Amino acid sequence: MTKTLHNSDISGARKNVKDIVVVGNGDAFRLLCKASSKSEGWMKSTKAMEITGVGCVVQVTTHQRNHDGTNSVAEAVTFVPGAVITDDENNGRKLIVPSTADEPCKRSKGCTEEAIERQIEDKGLTAPRITPDMLDSEIVSQDYHVFKGSCLTVCCLTLKNGFTITGESACASPENFNDELGRDIAFKNAREKLWAFLGFRLRDKLSAPL
Repeated sequence: MTKTLHNSDISGARKNVKDIVVVGNGDAFRLLCKASSKSEGWMKSTKAMEITGVGCVVQVTTHQRNHDGTNSVAEAVTFVPGAVITDDENNGRKLIVPSTADEPCKRSKGCTEEAIERQIEDKGLTAPRITPDMLDSEIVSQDYHVFKGSCLTVCCLTLKNGFTITGESACASPENFNDELGRDIAFKNAREKLWAFLGFRLRDKLSAPL
């Protein structure tokens, strides 16, 4: 009996294997990558089943035709917490880590700028936009001040055009005050305001008459 080695989903298997019987969702496991040789009689594949909001079950399969005509199959299964499936090169797919996944970013307020940037690039969104690097390139200096007798830290960012933006940080319990942490939070809050300013500038440019 000759086995088909090039099936990648149930619809293709139905065409190539006339007596196939399927129970449930035959495409629950999605093909990530696969390589095979009909002449040498081998096939290796990696498939994954995504459980929304939980992670992916990954299955690796190796099929080899032996010298005596028999077939050997080896499989390994593992679980990758928080991973999701995304498109890859050569019409394949790949797993991405939690910080780059769409769903965790939708659920979490802590999604990083790097993760969002990767999502934008993966989705092929190429229209003019503001990027984190553009924010940082506008900043020429930063100054900090802690008001005497308080836990209030103020960060003042000076931009290339001379405009200044401030950000603040404070803690309710004086015992929790930390100068370095206060500076980091104040800087982050000041820098965050740049998104709106640069977004307005870009939108003004895009809406200008040609």
